[in-house]
Amino acid sequence: MSRAAFDVIVVGAGFGGATCAALLAKRGVSVLLLEKNAQAGGKAMVISKKGFTYELWPVIHAPMRESRCIEVLRELGLEESVELVMPPQVRGAIYRDAAGELRRFPEDPNPDPTKVFDVLGVAEGEREKALQVLTELTLMGPADVHALDDVAFEEWLELKATPRPIRCYLNALANGVFMVPSDQLAASEAIRTLQEMLVRGGGLYCRSGGIGRLAEVFASAVKGNESRVIYRTRVKKISVQGGRVTGVVTNKGTFSAPIVVSNVGLQVTALKLVGKQYLDQGYVNYVKDLTPSWGMTGVRYFLNERLLSDPFHLIFSEEAYWTTERWLRAASGAIPRDIIMWVQDPSANNPDLAPPGRQCVLTGIWCSPDPNTPLKEKQRWWAKIDEMMGRIWPGFLDHVDVRETYDAHDVSALTREQALPGLGGECIGLGQVVGQCGRYKPSAQAPVRGLFYVGTDAGGYGCGTHQAVDSGVRVAKLVFRYHQLHQSVLGASPLPARARRGAGLKRASGQARAGRRVGPTAS
Repeated sequence: MSRAAFDVIVVGAGFGGATCAALLAKRGVSVLLLEKNAQAGGKAMVISKKGFTYELWPVIHAPMRESRCIEVLRELGLEESVELVMPPQVRGAIYRDAAGELRRFPEDPNPDPTKVFDVLGVAEGEREKALQVLTELTLMGPADVHALDDVAFEEWLELKATPRPIRCYLNALANGVFMVPSDQLAASEAIRTLQEMLVRGGGLYCRSGGIGRLAEVFASAVKGNESRVIYRTRVKKISVQGGRVTGVVTNKGTFSAPIVVSNVGLQVTALKLVGKQYLDQGYVNYVKDLTPSWGMTGVRYFLNERLLSDPFHLIFSEEAYWTTERWLRAASGAIPRDIIMWVQDPSANNPDLAPPGRQCVLTGIWCSPDPNTPLKEKQRWWAKIDEMMGRIWPGFLDHVDVRETYDAHDVSALTREQALPGLGGECIGLGQVVGQCGRYKPSAQAPVRGLFYVGTDAGGYGCGTHQAVDSGVRVAKLVFRYHQLHQSVLGASPLPARARRGAGLKRASGQARAGRRVGPTAS
């Protein structure tokens, strides 16, 4: 199969790629969206099996209100194509205090800080300081946020003398949103995103079949206007000639375009699909040094009874958040009694996502991003999840019909290949660590002409899938401007592909009738 004449090829139909491709197609650009899997969604892909519909691992979308996803649906005219759920209450957080007692956060759409302080055990003498820190974090202006690019989030909390229980809670949230240790997470990135979550809520979900359904809807919008989506198509190479991209080589043939947007990871794109021979050594070294997020591993439990009532749970304790030191100690074998764990039940948002009286419970914890982690090490973490689930919900394990495990190898196989030793199965993408955020964030435009990155590796801000969509919106604008400029510089009209070709035919016809010679046109 071979076809040229596309304006843009987008590689990968994760949230970033599907968003970018759909918006470009909406603006009249001819787009080819290629995806190696049978459907869109990337790391948030949804599957259906034996009556259950679920994400492959816990996925939370935040913010809930004024989400970028809603903006994109509105621009594409697809708001009625999905039914979104916005949980009316802050639910699901479970805190184990120093005495071992499990404390649940209040179910309140506008939680009273006093009640939250009660749950966390904030001492009376520290409550004024705790409220001051939360207020400053929530109301900090953009200039003050950007000034913290070189400060770690844990460091900022220390500088503010944050009471320990509040420090624990904020670190636990940040661990889940960014999947990097709190002492490496850039404070600017953490504060900007936590502001959105604290003010506009979290947990947006799609009743129409899981959050990954949104990526499927975005991808479906690429069809028409000379644009196409082809699934089960693995890109083997991004072709480069004369310092610019010319298209891609896939298992289904060669496709040509002067612009390629990659949603398969910056490191994989640069080091494997393009190749070091086309890149300056300094850039190659820069790409190799970029730090990805940690991985996620977990257990999927299929229950013969509905035991959990909330769609999402964050399990944490005062000692259960990850810093570099804590992670290295646990990775060496000293796993603490409590670790941060995320627990999700898709059917709590829509009972039809599970058979009557049954439930699918997804769990996730941190792990190495190495797809080749030894089985013995993975089994230790899976056993820890079993132990915690049985301790937090006594009798839980007695109702398990089927137990499935997953790890960084599964994440890598689904979404991105391994470009460097020990990497490839990262949960989110490039980590939001100090030195890679704000003014240091990797550029969405590669040094190879016509090559762009999209997704959580470049161009966006926010939590997980929301960051990918934000990147898709931003990169679509960047690519569209580049496309228009490219056409105008070459002497062609900066019109969409179909209009440009039509105008070219009319112009050629008019010139022929006038007796003038029609020469070759730039493309």
